[in-house]
Amino acid sequence: MGKAFPSMVGNGEMSLEKGQIESWIAEGWTFRVKEIHGKRYMTRRKGKLERSLGPFSEEKWRQISNYKAKFEEKPAKPAAFTDEQLTVLSQLRERVDGIEGLLKRLKKEYLDTKRKLEVPVDLLKESALRRVRDDHFGCFHMGKDGYCTWWHYYGRKSLHEQKEDSITEGGILKKVWRDNVKSNPEICASCPSYTPRIPQTKTLL
Repeated sequence: MGKAFPSMVGNGEMSLEKGQIESWIAEGWTFRVKEIHGKRYMTRRKGKLERSLGPFSEEKWRQISNYKAKFEEKPAKPAAFTDEQLTVLSQLRERVDGIEGLLKRLKKEYLDTKRKLEVPVDLLKESALRRVRDDHFGCFHMGKDGYCTWWHYYGRKSLHEQKEDSITEGGILKKVWRDNVKSNPEICASCPSYTPRIPQTKTLL
């Protein structure tokens, strides 16, 4: 068995050192009094290991108990990271930095693209609005209620306002759905069937 106490006092007995006791406690050692052949001894244990601290002494046991109580009152220090854990953390930080950089670039590209598209989008909107005006620029196929009388769907589209209608194809009456182009002029922006109500002629000088 190893030495229980690393220093000596004047009467020849080994003394307890606070640092050593705290080191044992931090390493997971526990302490107990063990009786062997009618004699009591102090020991420290960790798992299946047990080491002697010498014959039982009230004073020494009180020292151990006091050190143990004071040590347990201290807040536990956070465990230090291993080299492997630090490497993983560093790699994760690099990935996070990379993602943050990518998000910044994407945001910049999005804003740049948005600015470039603002003018053509406004022009398309203006063009679409002209096709559903109530004057001579309005489309011939737009009914008075604002619904398209030319194009139709055989199933309802939920993305915009529609109304139910019916047509006859091959002698069969069929249910169809028509768009409200007055409320959704973007539908007409590139429609190939757009026809002005009153075709305009251009006078050449």
